[in-house]
Amino acid sequence: MQTQSWEAYQKLAKEILDPITDHFGSVELTFGFCGQQLRSLIRKNTSPRIAPTLDQHAAYELNSKGKPICPRLGAAMDLRVNNTSSQAVAIWVASHLPFDRLYYYGDDNPIHISIGPENSSQIVWLNTINNRRIPKKLTLEALITLPKK
Repeated sequence: MQTQSWEAYQKLAKEILDPITDHFGSVELTFGFCGQQLRSLIRKNTSPRIAPTLDQHAAYELNSKGKPICPRLGAAMDLRVNNTSSQAVAIWVASHLPFDRLYYYGDDNPIHISIGPENSSQIVWLNTINNRRIPKKLTLEALITLPKK
């Protein structure tokens, strides 16, 4: 693991995970760092549902050509808070914390939060239609008003 990957995950814990835990209580991490070995195992699934070049779970890890797996760099985790809707957690994160990407998959699913050099505060709703995830960029106001399913 690259030193910068360790540092990025330390920053993610301090700037994102700690404040969420302080506000909501304990969280369940459902996905975190994804290095080459784990990525290879996941890709063996018929429907792996990962996007290593986009999702920042690889942090600063390099591909076989020596280039970052995800050019966004940073670090990412997926989580859920027990007894709290994912929409409420996503709204709180988007309103209070510095982040790069926040992926909202629906109220009963974990949310994805990343940090990175850009920290663009981009919110993306990944709505599932016909077993396909359709991304749609949202404003905070649009996230707040999304209907619950």
